Order: sequence, then structure tokens, then C-alpha cells
Amino acid sequence: MRSWQCSQRVCRTSWPCYIRPLVEFLFVSGGKLRRLSRLFKLPLHRQALSEQVRAIMSRVAKEYKKIAELLSQDDGELGTVSLEPREGDLSCWDAVIRGPRETPYAGHRFKLTLTLQEDYPRSPPKVMFEPGAMPHCNVDFQTGEICLDILTRNHWSPAWDLLHVLEAVVQLLGEPVPESPLNIDIANILKAGDSLAYRDLINYYLCLPCSAVDSCADKLDDAVIS
Repeated sequence: MRSWQCSQRVCRTSWPCYIRPLVEFLFVSGGKLRRLSRLFKLPLHRQALSEQVRAIMSRVAKEYKKIAELLSQDDGELGTVSLEPREGDLSCWDAVIRGPRETPYAGHRFKLTLTLQEDYPRSPPKVMFEPGAMPHCNVDFQTGEICLDILTRNHWSPAWDLLHVLEAVVQLLGEPVPESPLNIDIANILKAGDSLAYRDLINYYLCLPCSAVDSCADKLDDAVIS
């Protein structure tokens, strides 16, 4: 099944061009009434939407409302900092997560992109770190690809939402799986049991170009707070 392809400014979809769902669906977020139709940058057409498309878009819209409410009430317990549709397009999402405490990633924040498949939520979203920003044994450093069980069809559950996916990624940062690596160098260090070399290598990658969202100085602030 083909997925939406994210570009720098807009997401192109292989869905029919007439889809502009939930034109009249309204919801309240942050105390303000907003029209979900504005979130879908697709032209109208005379043909009616299929029930499947309506169901998918209704599901995504409800997730958006739920996630906005949860993040607005979060006091720092969630690993997710922000999750928003890219330029109002609910097929592509931009997210920021915080590195878990007591790991080499603590004090850093990282960008991810979530791309929804055409048959979401029956299929998992495609989740990618910002290229060159995540040194982790289960992440391809060059592309940002993530090796995580729940992001495969065999282990994915339609009951999970995008926030659940991000929290699973945060958990992966603290619980790497060197047996299924995408970064062989880091995986080999973990298999050798050299925790000091592991932390030093992660810190080197994070602080050299500092491609994470926040500067390395923030790591010291979090260390003092914790």
C-alpha cells in the first residue's frame, strides 16, 4: 500500500483529488471553536465521500483533538513535547519528543515526522527521526528510519494512536534492542557491555553538530533539575 509522501512544504496523497472530508465537522480545542475542514487542503467534488474515507478522517480528527487536550494538560510526564499536523494537513505530522531521564539522551529534544498510510489506522504510521539527529542502535542515523515492532503490520494495533506511537519511541530510547540494529557501531558497543563507551559515543554525536532541537546546554539544565 502506498503511503503519503512528505515534502518540505506540502503532503501529496494518492487518494482521489475530490476528498475534502469532514467539511461540517466541528470541534472545540483550547476553548475555541474551529472547523476541521480547514485542516484538509484538498478540492471539493460532487461525488460523496466513501464510508471508509469518512471513518478514517473522523478517526484522525478525534485523535487530533484528544492529543491537543492531553499535551495542554501535561506537566512533563509525557515524553512527547508537541505533535501537530504539518501546515494543517492531517496526513503528515511533525512531532518533538524529549529524551528520557537517566539516558544519554536526557536533556535533548528530537524532531520526528509521522506519515499516515491510506488505510490508517489499520496500518501503522511511518515514523522517521530528523536525518542525522538520532544516534541509536535501532535508528538509521543517515535517514532517521526506526526499527520498532509496533511500526510493523504484524505488531500494530488499530487501537493505538499517534501519541501512543511517540511514547513507544521514547521508551525505545531508554531500552535499545541491539539484536535488531540499524546502527551497527552503537549496537556492537551495547553487545560488548561497555556502558561508558556507549554514553560517550551518544554524547559525541549529540553535541558535535547538535542536530537535536535544543542546544546541548539544555542537557545541563535538565541534569540539575533532576
